Order: sequence, then structure tokens, then C-alpha cells
Amino acid sequence: MPVIELKKISKSYKSGKEEFFALKNISLTIEQGEYLSIVGTSGSGKSTLMNILGCLDPVQSGQYILNGKNISQYSETDLAKVRNEEIGFIFQSYNLLPKKTLIENTELPLIYKNIKKKKRRELSIDILTILGLGDRLNHLPGGISGGQRQRVAIARCLVNNPKVILADEPTGNLDSVTQLEIIELFREVKEKFDTTIIIVTHDEEVANFSDRVITLFDGKIYADINITAHESAIEANQGVYNYDEKNEYVEEILNNFQSTPAISVPLPQHNYLSSAVPIHERPVPIDVPIFCTEEKKDTDKDILEKNNIENIESLIDNDIGKEQNQTNIPNNSVCPVKAAKYVRKGNLFIPAG
Repeated sequence: MPVIELKKISKSYKSGKEEFFALKNISLTIEQGEYLSIVGTSGSGKSTLMNILGCLDPVQSGQYILNGKNISQYSETDLAKVRNEEIGFIFQSYNLLPKKTLIENTELPLIYKNIKKKKRRELSIDILTILGLGDRLNHLPGGISGGQRQRVAIARCLVNNPKVILADEPTGNLDSVTQLEIIELFREVKEKFDTTIIIVTHDEEVANFSDRVITLFDGKIYADINITAHESAIEANQGVYNYDEKNEYVEEILNNFQSTPAISVPLPQHNYLSSAVPIHERPVPIDVPIFCTEEKKDTDKDILEKNNIENIESLIDNDIGKEQNQTNIPNNSVCPVKAAKYVRKGNLFIPAG
């Protein structure tokens, strides 16, 4: 059974006589134990969606089913109970009490559940030890590193044994090395506790470690990419994906996006590259890999021979893209849309000319 089901969720705000829709008919299913990221530009609806998922904002229109219960019409008191018992929060700024020890910070959610002090301490010590902070239990937050403070925030979240963890830019204040440690820790938490983890982030590197990446744009789900499925496809096809089997899927997606403005869509970059195919300056997400970057790189000569091209500049006129001349390109990796000319620009194909 899914842990979260959103059915046609909409959320609007009024400014004078004008009504602004932050979310527009969002439908989404999230399974127990999933690890997914929500990405998008500022104003895309990420924060609004996060607030609804975390029961911080009431549902205005549509249905929110959490663990099989329709909480769409819950009162503020009922939503507060759901937040305390079933949802854990992790924030960019940690939100630790500076004059309380790590144990005292970790046990805070249990105080609100009226758990006795001895039991609170036992649970807090156990989870802090699991997260590698067993030798710093009585330290204050100011006496530990940023990465360790985020571990305390994760411990405070986990001590309540939530079904869902919502993390808002959890690595935003960390250096690159510590960021990687925290990302890997999320993976360990997911595997060990079978917890559903939802991360809202602007950072593509953070999103790429998820099992699934959801891109929001203008209050709508613009792309929903299952990274795990990509990896299975890559492995099954030994790094080369047959586009012929996906032509119908590609055309269906193209038909679904008739007037979307051009934007840069964050896409997974594990051991392959994914892309978006724009039609009339509209980038449309394609959830299939373009090519495997772990394959041996071709020389310019190899690329010319494979594609029967006389010079590198002619790549532009052969649907391949001028930037691809530095990477191995299987014969079936050209743009799958028939009778279209494109040039690769980073993670997008754009119309040539």
C-alpha cells in the first residue's frame, strides 16, 4: 500500500483581486521505503508541496491520503498529531537548541508524546550511537561540526520512528565532503528503517542520489524520473539503449506538453546521461538514458565514420549535437523524434539553426 497518495491537489493564494495557483492538480503516489527528490526552480511549487506533505498547510482542493487515511479535512489539532506521530522533519539550518545537549535535542519529539524520561534517554542514546555520535552525547551543538549537527537533526527525526521523512535542503549548509556523507546516511536510514525519504532541493548532485526525481514547474509535475529503472535498463542493455522500443512513449510525452516554456530540467547523471527533447523551444523530459558514459570514448574519427559524416561541424546537421563529439555515441543515440534537427546543449536538445 502506498504511504502517500495525492489526488488532484491544488493550492492557490489571493493577492488583491488576483488568484495565484501555487499547485495545479497535483497527483502523486509514493510507496513505503521510497527515496525521492523534488526539484524545480524558485516559484515552481516545491515549498507549497512540501508544506502540504508535512501537514503544515491544510489541503485546499483534492485529497491527501497518508498511510491509508484521508487526512484532507483534518483539523489543525489532528494535523499536529499526524506531524508528531508519523512525519519527521529535517531542515537546512538544523534548528537545534543551542543550550541543550545532543541527547536533550534528540528527545524533544518524545517529550510531546509524553514518553517517560528514562525511555526517552534510552531511545535518544541508541539512535545517536547508530548515527556515529555515541562519544558526543553530552556535547552542545556549538561544540560539534556542521555535519554532526545535521546528524543530530536526523537523529531527532528518527527517534520518533516516523513513516515519512521530509528534508528541506538538508545539505545546503555543508561542504561537498560532508554533503556526500549526509546523502549516504540518508540511503543507510532508508535501508535500515524502511523509511520513506522525500528531499526538496535545488542541488542536482543531491537529487541524483535518489531513487526517483520529481521536477516541478509552474505548480505542475513536469517530470517524474525513476532512476532505479534507468540503471536496470542500462545493465540489461549493457550500456546501450534501443530507442526504437521507446518511440511510442516519446511521442506520447511530446503530445502531453503543448505550451510549456523552455527551462533547464535537472536530470539524473549516474552512469549515463538523460535528456530532454525540445519541440518548438519546449524541452520535454524523456525518461530513458541517452548513452552510457562508462563506455570507451570514441575519437572524432570514430564518430565521423559511424555516422557517415565528412567533418565535425556537420554533426549539427545530423541530429547528434556539437557537444557530443567528445563522448562515446552509440548509433542509436541520435534524437528519437523523426524529421527533427537538434543540437545538444548540456542536458537539453534544442532545435538547430
